[in-house]
Amino acid sequence: MFFKKKKSKVIFISNCGSIPHEPAPAVNFIPNWFQVQKSYTSEESKTHAWLKNTIKPSFSPSIKKCIPMRESMTAGYIIPFPYDVAVKCTFDEQIGEPVIGIYAGVPKIGYLETIGKHELTQLKEYPLIKSKDFDAIKVFKFGNPWIIKTSPGVSCVFQHPQYQGFDKWEILSGVVDTDDYQNNILFPTLFRLNVGDEFIIKAGSPMIQVIPFERKSWTHEVKQFPSKEESILIDHSRHKINSSVGGNRYLRWFWKRKDYK
Repeated sequence: MFFKKKKSKVIFISNCGSIPHEPAPAVNFIPNWFQVQKSYTSEESKTHAWLKNTIKPSFSPSIKKCIPMRESMTAGYIIPFPYDVAVKCTFDEQIGEPVIGIYAGVPKIGYLETIGKHELTQLKEYPLIKSKDFDAIKVFKFGNPWIIKTSPGVSCVFQHPQYQGFDKWEILSGVVDTDDYQNNILFPTLFRLNVGDEFIIKAGSPMIQVIPFERKSWTHEVKQFPSKEESILIDHSRHKINSSVGGNRYLRWFWKRKDYK
């Protein structure tokens, strides 16, 4: 008799009342720039496809055909902003220096403050804090109304949403053992702006990417040269890539499906 392996589960629980924008699989938040990106470039590729006894020029695939990139973008889940956030960098005449102002559409969700403070001195040795390319650098904490509960032995990576095109702010990544820790996780966010920068982060847009993973103990080994068996496997992989006709050879020969529902 065969038994199906029990699927791990991620539960998002609001302890701040009804929230209008709910967490969902990251595949639901593919950015618009990626959707409109063409699959192939308009330039003729240096490689050619063998088709019906002829050498037919092909076109170079664009980044849209890169499976590893797409998977990093669609891995796990997205917690969206439940509120609008307005951000503006101005020069404060009274104190004589640039400042960053940030305002949420609502000051609180339930008991939770939507935006909190985070002392810059806690990150004073972080190289991005020391950059001279920006007029003002500040760290705030975004309030998160969702408690994340995972199956036993499963933790979560919390990271800046991948390839969304946000260049003015960045969530600082972290790992939380969400099978035991049952509290609201706040997200420190680094803003690096110049005077005149002004924008609104709309409610419903991606705030954080959550990727669950099973905790395991790992060891590592370094080899300067492959063994005979490893060389055979390497050559076999290279042969599949170099001798196959058509695109998406990684997808065809090596890719394994990952499900986040």
